[in-house]
Amino acid sequence: MLLSESGHYAHAAFEIFASDINQQVLAKARKGHYRESAFRATDAPLFVRRPGTRLTRAAAENAFCRLRVQANVLRHDGSRYQPRLHDLRHSSATHRLLSWYQSGANVQRLLPHLATYLGHIHISGTQRYLTLTPQILQQASQRFERYAFGDRHE
Repeated sequence: MLLSESGHYAHAAFEIFASDINQQVLAKARKGHYRESAFRATDAPLFVRRPGTRLTRAAAENAFCRLRVQANVLRHDGSRYQPRLHDLRHSSATHRLLSWYQSGANVQRLLPHLATYLGHIHISGTQRYLTLTPQILQQASQRFERYAFGDRHE
């Protein structure tokens, strides 16, 4: 949410400082969404390491890789590529799409929101994040059948 409101891409999250967040929150506070006195600007990084230094993207990816190996989350299909931290972004977008279908939401109306959340200007940028899973295909197919055939189809 912060990334979409601030115009940042996910990979830029490691460059965000607390003052960036406070600027967004203070703007909402001025509109009556939050109490302005609860937030103070600071130049401290949002993501920090134990010594208080900024967490870099490379350090986050290395930590993810170590955790993935410890949790035995590995591909065993002979591929040289293993799951990456960035793959969580793809999974999240695909799961959001499936949940919208399952809840009966208007997916076409919501796709621009997903694009904005992911930091994309156009839906075409979001399309590559969405994987057509068997579950999504089934949900979309059922929805189309209801649209095309209405109550006339068994």
